[in-house]
Amino acid sequence: MNFGTINIKGAGGVGKSKAVRGLLSKYGLNFVAIQETQFSELPERIIKRFWDNTVMDYIKVNADGRSGGLLSMWSPGVFTKESEVLSQNFILVKGKVTGEQEDMIVVNVYASTVQRNRRQMWNELLLLKQSIHGRWILLGDFNEVRFPKDRFNSQFDVGGGALCFNNFIMSAGLQEYNMGEGEFIMRWPDATLLVLNRDVSDHCPLILTTSVNNFGPIPFRVFHTWMEDQGFDEAVKRGLNKGCDSIFKDERLGRKFKAIKDELKSWRISEKAKEEEKLATANENIQKIETEAETRSLSEQEIEMWQG
Repeated sequence: MNFGTINIKGAGGVGKSKAVRGLLSKYGLNFVAIQETQFSELPERIIKRFWDNTVMDYIKVNADGRSGGLLSMWSPGVFTKESEVLSQNFILVKGKVTGEQEDMIVVNVYASTVQRNRRQMWNELLLLKQSIHGRWILLGDFNEVRFPKDRFNSQFDVGGGALCFNNFIMSAGLQEYNMGEGEFIMRWPDATLLVLNRDVSDHCPLILTTSVNNFGPIPFRVFHTWMEDQGFDEAVKRGLNKGCDSIFKDERLGRKFKAIKDELKSWRISEKAKEEEKLATANENIQKIETEAETRSLSEQEIEMWQG
């Protein structure tokens, strides 16, 4: 499942919906979190501009006047919503990713610029984290940084907002993605976090891809006739017997299939070499028989060999 988040600074701006659709197409996004729609009543006709022609589901929180406003959109074929929690500063969606058993909780955050209000929001989210179980991912505009190196051209508040923010992260058992640890990252080890250049907003879009945008594994063709050949069953058994230490059932199954495919490939290379050797010998014998046929009559045995 691939996620995208952007502070759009006004959903009605020229070119903004087109830019988001471009991200949707380029990165294969299944979930898009938008902050600062700045609409006190965001109409559905504008919401639909931010998605392509495929089926889409969404939840919105209207802005307080011209301040804030949130929009979460997703593909229901990939993520199925089961419940939601709405606040002026966040949208929490709980559901399941297709093919996964554990619940996924996605929180689209637009934190207040007022430190007191941010602290209250962290406390609310912490209570929700303790009561709603599953894999959590928080994305959006937190209006806060964790460390001095993340603050540019402004003063770092070491004893206030940053402390509350870091305490919330630790208390909730969350991990910043680029730290490279945690259960979420272990589940999708090939995931990547991209920071894109500013375009239609003064905020950089973030893209979290947990799946590769391709057409899946290259198909491996197996002919029914192979199953009757000597060595086929043994190759399959060797693949099945190869170990896999993953704790995830779908990953273990995928690795088993790959191991079987690798063993069958090796077996076919060996078998093909033998078949080509036999074919070369047969062609050589036929050439000899055809040469003999030019000077004499062939025996029944030679005719049978030539026809066979």
